[in-house]
Amino acid sequence: MTFAPALSLSQTPGAALPGRAPTGDSTAPPKRATRTPVPQPGDHLLAGPVTAPVHVPAFAPPVRAPTATGTATRRPATSGRVFYVDSTGGDDANAGTAATSAWKSLAKANAASLVAGDRLLFRRGGRWTGTLTVAASGTERAPIVIDAYGTGDPPLIQGGGSCVELVGSHLTLRRTHIDNCSWAGVDVMGSANLIEDNVLSGNAAGVHVRRGAVGNRIVANEIRDNSRMSVLTEGGDDDSGAFGVLLQGDATEIAFNTISGSDAFSFDYGRDGSAVEVYGGSNNHIHHNLATDNQTFTELGNATSADNTFAYNVVRSSLPSSIFLVTWGAGSAWGPVLGTALYHNTVLLTGSESQGFTCNDRCGPDILRMRNNIISAVAKVGYADDPFDEDYNVYSGGRRQFTTGAHSVVADPAFADPAGADLRLQRDSPAIDRGQDVGYARDFDGRSVPADGDSDGAAMPDSGAFEYHG
Repeated sequence: MTFAPALSLSQTPGAALPGRAPTGDSTAPPKRATRTPVPQPGDHLLAGPVTAPVHVPAFAPPVRAPTATGTATRRPATSGRVFYVDSTGGDDANAGTAATSAWKSLAKANAASLVAGDRLLFRRGGRWTGTLTVAASGTERAPIVIDAYGTGDPPLIQGGGSCVELVGSHLTLRRTHIDNCSWAGVDVMGSANLIEDNVLSGNAAGVHVRRGAVGNRIVANEIRDNSRMSVLTEGGDDDSGAFGVLLQGDATEIAFNTISGSDAFSFDYGRDGSAVEVYGGSNNHIHHNLATDNQTFTELGNATSADNTFAYNVVRSSLPSSIFLVTWGAGSAWGPVLGTALYHNTVLLTGSESQGFTCNDRCGPDILRMRNNIISAVAKVGYADDPFDEDYNVYSGGRRQFTTGAHSVVADPAFADPAGADLRLQRDSPAIDRGQDVGYARDFDGRSVPADGDSDGAAMPDSGAFEYHG
């Protein structure tokens, strides 16, 4: 697999990109590849400053639990103007200020002079081809909201390079279907934006968060089948694409999403794709997501990537060669990627060549920290070429090519029904009360942590994403 090409005019061209992590018994590092970055749609919008400075609070877990519906708590509604867009019944000569006098085209919506508190609503059942670009900015208390109205299927925006470009800040995009875009479904260039309750499918990247974008939230979306390759050529080790989320910005929250099907043919690597690809992003928090049948859950690269946390994610795949995580130390051209933390993830990979994690080219405690995870993979549960900060985890399946901490165990995790995709714990699971407190209060299901699952009088967190309550 490769990382994405450089996608901003400010990036330095000519960077090399890594290949697939090793699957055999060899402890040799993975192959490396070189490539010339390829410009992508939207680059022209980054010739000047991305946005005005935006204050973003310092990142710090733990975070809120999901609501009863699994979605995030929404920003309060704010008063402002409302504009309507209807692909069948609208007319760009209309005022656009009522459903009965809606605009028709994306071009008219792009030309709207939006201000803080305004809403831009697309009619359900409508279809638009091209790119929606929102360059205006809202405020923290009065975001600009792009949403749906009416009844029926979500409004569909399709066929652009990037189908939605969020150039401004304090924007909310919700309840749309964004499909079949040659680059990104949503291309995020501004800061403090919220992307929630959307369907993002059939793109090279479901969401791309660009360098310089800070404090964005990608919450409660269905991100599926983003299996297009942005580069697919025979030879050259330059294939790239099939990203659920491509993360190059900072302090992003990616939570409560379902991410699936980031998997594509590659001339260079056989298969490629990643649910969450991190290349240059820092202080991002990826938590409480369900990821199924992605080629890789996450691969991290570039020395500016640092302090990214993955917590309470449930990762399942039956693909032949899926990998949970790939990261790099100081010996790699792609590293060092410092400060990656894995907390309370449950991983079940059943493909014959599947691997849990690989930490290559001078792994170490400053590169990777793992606490309270359950990782089951067939070919290899994990590989690290040097000791790292690991403890309180449960491993099962294939080869273990790293040294475990004193409280980690190699054992059957006793999932409730792994064949039926229920990875909650049975009462005899070795993961119950095995964990260490790392500051989270709710598990993947939203249940309280910790619980005294083994009834010994002392409540301790379980390893994995599900807390056993008896």
